Amino acid sequence: MSGPTLTESAGFDRHTIDYIQRAAASGLYEIRGLGAKRRVPNFDDLLFLAASLSRYPLEGYRERCATKTVLGTRFASKPIELAIPITVAGMSFGALSARVKDALGRAATEVGTSTTTGDGGMTAEERASSKMLVYQCLPSRYGFNPDDLRRADAIEIVIGQGAKPGGGGMLLGQKVNPRVARMRTLPEGVDQRSASRHPDWTGPDDLVIKIKELREITDWEKPIYVKVGATRVFNDVKLAVHAGADVVVVDGMQGGTAATQTVFIENVGIPTLAALRQAVASNIRIPDLSRMGYKLRGLHLYDKAAEILYRGPQNQLFTLYVRRSDGSARFDQFERRGLRVCIWQDDQISTVMAGDVSAAVMQRLATLSYTGLTS
Repeated sequence: MSGPTLTESAGFDRHTIDYIQRAAASGLYEIRGLGAKRRVPNFDDLLFLAASLSRYPLEGYRERCATKTVLGTRFASKPIELAIPITVAGMSFGALSARVKDALGRAATEVGTSTTTGDGGMTAEERASSKMLVYQCLPSRYGFNPDDLRRADAIEIVIGQGAKPGGGGMLLGQKVNPRVARMRTLPEGVDQRSASRHPDWTGPDDLVIKIKELREITDWEKPIYVKVGATRVFNDVKLAVHAGADVVVVDGMQGGTAATQTVFIENVGIPTLAALRQAVASNIRIPDLSRMGYKLRGLHLYDKAAEILYRGPQNQLFTLYVRRSDGSARFDQFERRGLRVCIWQDDQISTVMAGDVSAAVMQRLATLSYTGLTS
């Protein structure tokens, strides 16, 4: 006997209804690979600002536009240098075959970039074909060993994955062949689930210890990446930087996976573009001016500067501009076109503050702002 036919709606289309009925009938949820199928903002939606008057065009025959990217200069003694700012992300051996891992390594080497191991350890094929190979340290620790750590060019600690942030991985049994099972020290032909968090730490303080352990075992040579699934990106990036990461990798919800629940892939996390905005903003200290009744109302990021907007207790606007200093120290306060302006610059940062306030109030706001940016 067939089940009842349910009417579609905006919230429940035919695909959703079929999924609910299958789950109710079988007691099983759907598992699949790849990434989200829903339409989200992506890099194809970006529009580029070309040269004009404010950004004069380069002459291609005599001026070079370089794409070289260096990762790991913060703490590693041997940073890696990429010819292009595009890399091959981690995909596990098991989800991919040894031939595919070898092909990715050859392709990455050909264009001057790096590739990444993924879960399950390092294969001899990808190490031989990859000029620059990033070795992942995942919660499962499948195939993870110190010798391969030292053979890698960089190390990536995986906290989360874009397709399933906060969730563990899964490799279906039909992919667990004898070699995969041997590398993971697990039974052949059986579904293998990965842990959702690392077994030897419970929070950001333990991440500091883990990063130091990895640096010691590799003689402080290798850059250390920390990879997070895109959720609370602003705070996650701050914590990763504080823990001592050389590089922070943010994986948006479009990121693929070998297998996980469909509901996880389609409904958890945020898109890469939204995550990127939060990641950039996390590198900016935003002064707390609440003790003077000023509340944060906006943050605008430009090429080499940031604009932070506040509203005061009488709804007056206070604007703080921040950029890198040219090296000279300066402090000045004056009035221009009815606005009180303060310039405060040291050898690191340059700030310009403006608002419809008195000189005394500006002095207090400027002190709070500067202290918040530099403390």
